[in-house]
Amino acid sequence: MDLQESIKKTFKGGRFIRLLQKIMIIAIVAVLPLAAADIPVITLDEALRSAAENNISIKSAEVTLNRSIRNADNAMGAFMPDLRLSAGLQAGGNFPPATEAPAYTGLTLNAGASASFSFSGSMIKDGETRALDREDAILTFQNDTKSIEQLIITAYWTIAANKIQADNASTLAEDAKTQYESTLAMYNSGISDELALNQAELAYNQAMLTVKTAEDTLENSKDSLRTLTGIGGDFSISPLPETVYLCFPSAEDVFGEYSERSTAIRQSRNNLASARNTLDSTRLDSYVPTITADLSYSYRGGWNASWDYGSSGHGLTGGISVLLPIGAILPGGSGDTAIRNAEDEVMIQSLALMQSQEDLMSSIRDCIARISQYQDSMDMAEKSVSSAERTYELMNEAYEAGLVTDSELADTRTEVLTARFEALAYNINQLLESYSLAYMLDISIEDLQAEYGIKGE
Repeated sequence: MDLQESIKKTFKGGRFIRLLQKIMIIAIVAVLPLAAADIPVITLDEALRSAAENNISIKSAEVTLNRSIRNADNAMGAFMPDLRLSAGLQAGGNFPPATEAPAYTGLTLNAGASASFSFSGSMIKDGETRALDREDAILTFQNDTKSIEQLIITAYWTIAANKIQADNASTLAEDAKTQYESTLAMYNSGISDELALNQAELAYNQAMLTVKTAEDTLENSKDSLRTLTGIGGDFSISPLPETVYLCFPSAEDVFGEYSERSTAIRQSRNNLASARNTLDSTRLDSYVPTITADLSYSYRGGWNASWDYGSSGHGLTGGISVLLPIGAILPGGSGDTAIRNAEDEVMIQSLALMQSQEDLMSSIRDCIARISQYQDSMDMAEKSVSSAERTYELMNEAYEAGLVTDSELADTRTEVLTARFEALAYNINQLLESYSLAYMLDISIEDLQAEYGIKGE
């Protein structure tokens, strides 16, 4: 027997309240509503795997990552010479008035090959530059994918809250319907007046509107998950996991242990290293001569009007040029300006790293505070649930004794459902904040709970 049917029969037949209480505890809080037999249950891991296969943003990030790694790994390209080949044929002829009739005079062949190589000071830092670019591509990919994962996690557990809200709305709508039918029967019997009937009908219509709104909200939250993951069709989600209470030493201690694992900090450090590398490369370009070497070979031959191969010629030229930079020596020169700009970028990235550390410290502190607040609220909400259940139990006894009306008993049950939903909402918020903190520290939610979970909670 489902929860709503059990509640309905309790109201109509005055069944024993403790059975109802057990059903409510099991069905509403301990376990989220399970899917019907023909609706597949999608776990959070399955949703994340589906996103890895279908999410356009993740696929785009993968393409960008592969391209960046390919470019970064192409170290030989900077040191390979520039090779070129050329060839051409030229036909000759005489035309009137130089001759009485067009006459073919021959065919000329031109061919050549060239190679050039250039060396500059920045090439000394080329390997380090490519390694930093590669690391930046990896960190950017990790940051992009984790941001999407956070959206998926939030969307997933939002469905849980919206499902409970929709179920509660349906239960309350059943109460409103029962109350309206009872009032209608009393009105038809002359026991109740038109005002009471209109009020009952209005309450029922409002309850049905609340059901429609709750169902639409639930479907919208499912659509959000479908968009992020590519999951199609109807589905249900897993039961809400058991709440793990967390206790942290201090935000400073957490920051000290995990800050260097944070993607944001690692990306800032990589940006600083890249700025320093660029400064070194700029200095090398400004002080180290640029050497260019080239070698060219040419061939020329052809066929005369009788198709006899005529004389041929070969040519070989080469040269080396050295460009001595003086822009860095002259104050205000292009080289000097480039160096100063690169030095400023190093300072900017140093400050950006400090800002990233402060931002992470602040985010950890705020997240820990929110987790603590939610856990305190969870404890208070459970007390409210116990109080509401006890009130409902007493109200039901009074109802069976004929001391209170159906409407008063229904209002008390509304308080029970509201209290339980609020308690569940705090549980979900605590879970989402735990995921957020794990994301900041670049660890899994399981590792976070194993490290800071309170034993026995």
